[in-house]
Amino acid sequence: MYDSFNRRSEIQDYKIIKIEKSDTSQAKKWAENNFRFSLNVEDEYEVTATMEIRYRCDYDEEYIIDSGLYAKDEPYCYNGLWSEWQTVSHTYLMYKIDGEWYVLGADNEDGSS
Repeated sequence: MYDSFNRRSEIQDYKIIKIEKSDTSQAKKWAENNFRFSLNVEDEYEVTATMEIRYRCDYDEEYIIDSGLYAKDEPYCYNGLWSEWQTVSHTYLMYKIDGEWYVLGADNEDGSS
């Protein structure tokens, strides 16, 4: 997976450790608060998972890395080299709209589908 900074990550040993059905529509509230539109959420779960993750940067040498490039839980990695594997835990919001499942990062990650 690549992000907007041409940094990629690899994930292994992904394990779901907790699944809870959500009583309220967190995804619906998120859309209303951030984008001012309503979602017709059919089903929703909060999922916590552990995984091993490592990062690699493949940026142009002329690109200057600023201090905002890395999230606090990501290790620094030199251009073209993989970082060491680290074990992390993340919580996600999984929700279904029109029979399709989507994922929204509930902790320090960005939402994606």
